[in-house]
Amino acid sequence: MIFYFTGTGNSLYAADKIAKILDDKVVDISALLKQGKNVFRIGHKETVGFVFPVYYGGMPTVVRDFISTLR
Repeated sequence: MIFYFTGTGNSLYAADKIAKILDDKVVDISALLKQGKNVFRIGHKETVGFVFPVYYGGMPTVVRDFISTLR
């Protein structure tokens, strides 16, 4: 499962490329925050990744907020 946040579409493009290589799916962090969804079941040996732009040398607040509530 590849969670992504994008502002201009570049991170979505990268997440899609990674997901195709890994035969995985992409999940939009912004949409999940709007839905209030923060609980996911991760299968045994399933990989979890995050793709997002780096802002001023750090993680975007949206991504930090999502990860801090993720279960």
